[in-house]
Amino acid sequence: MTGTSRGGVSSGLPRVPATFAPTARAREALAALPTVAVLRAPRGFGKSSTAAQWLRRPDLPDRDVVWVSLPPRGLAAEAFWRAVDLALERAGLESVAAVGWDGLALRARERRRRLVLVVDGLDRVEDRRVDDELVALVQAHEELHLVLLMRAQRPVEALARVAADTVVLTREHLALDATAVADLARRTGRAVRPEEARWLAAELGGWPGLLRAALLTAGRGPDDELVLDTASLADYLRLVLQDEELAAVAEDLTALAVPERITEEVAAHLVGRHVLPGALARARAAGLVAGEGLLAFPTVVRDLLRRILREDCPARYRELNRAMMEHRRLAGDALAALRHAVRTQEPDAVLTLVEHGWAELVAHPAEVRVALAEVPVDLLARSAKGLVALEHLRPAQVPPAFLLALVSGLRPGVPWRDAPDPGPAPGDVDEVPALLVQLGTRLLLDADVLRATHAFADAALRAGPDATAAPPARAGAA
Repeated sequence: MTGTSRGGVSSGLPRVPATFAPTARAREALAALPTVAVLRAPRGFGKSSTAAQWLRRPDLPDRDVVWVSLPPRGLAAEAFWRAVDLALERAGLESVAAVGWDGLALRARERRRRLVLVVDGLDRVEDRRVDDELVALVQAHEELHLVLLMRAQRPVEALARVAADTVVLTREHLALDATAVADLARRTGRAVRPEEARWLAAELGGWPGLLRAALLTAGRGPDDELVLDTASLADYLRLVLQDEELAAVAEDLTALAVPERITEEVAAHLVGRHVLPGALARARAAGLVAGEGLLAFPTVVRDLLRRILREDCPARYRELNRAMMEHRRLAGDALAALRHAVRTQEPDAVLTLVEHGWAELVAHPAEVRVALAEVPVDLLARSAKGLVALEHLRPAQVPPAFLLALVSGLRPGVPWRDAPDPGPAPGDVDEVPALLVQLGTRLLLDADVLRATHAFADAALRAGPDATAAPPARAGAA
């Protein structure tokens, strides 16, 4: 940082991306030059860019800016102050070792300038006594200003609030709302619709780094819908999980992304009850969690964590979903259990869930259809419920032959099959028509008249004229 710019600001500030713009809340909070400014937020929330752009503003008092970028490893107090001295010398100023802070303040006063010390990564300094020393410096020298960038809270934040004119910006000040997302999209040449901007802001937790990556890599689908490149976003999130703040709990966080909703009971079931408080605190500090309370990942972030677990630890991914499948089955939540069964990639588990949760699952034919796509035909045909699911839930449409018969006015019960009736599974002769009537009734309640008619007609055909299921089947088909 040698020399000064025309506006009186030291050169050498970090480069700010051309597409970057500070949030409205950040601009409002940093309207002037306070004695201490703290920017505390997770990785990817634009702390450095916000500070660098702010300190370039020509309307602030004349100033020399000394930017101290600390390495990712932990630093002792002595190493920190050496880094400050080196930054002062690179800025063309005298070092503390040479003239002391009194001398630096005197030089600034003689030149009618402010000395702004920016510490990027203060949370990497292990010795907390540094916090007291920094606050003592600004109390002793009115020419000195501090800008402290950090990911985790430090004592300096509370100390500075009491001792000096202090502004604190947190994740909430730096997160992007729908308006900011739309603005970012325009600046990156990837314009989005207002409803897409709202969706992105909500589902990515307002996280600027992740939102920028999403916009730069997204495409458009066949219906012009926004399609995220989840592979690229997962790679970004992997880097975040490797940060020192998260590395110790990364395995637990990916595990806690497996269920749809985390409670203390579910956390205990998956990773142990003792894990949740620490994982929650670190996840919130990293920007992975939306809101307060129990762990609540934004939807897309949760899906990305699942993808990372599935790709990096496939066996553990299946094991955790197997555990959640059983947990939800015992809780009586057949639909959630089915979703986890699909993720185990075990066809037998999917079919078992369909059979055990039949009464609840027939109310969700679309989800059952997706689940059954992974189950072999011969496995489905071994049971009555599997057979009904195979012929009436798995297909995307009713058979063309049935539709033709219906349009032609053929009476229900007249054979309309393209191929010979395979017949119900052994021992299930009476169950298949009853299951078809149950399914047809459910479909009728859902206003899916065509599929309901198909189920009733098939029930009548299978039951024959004398079976118990025949009258309701014929009535439904009619």
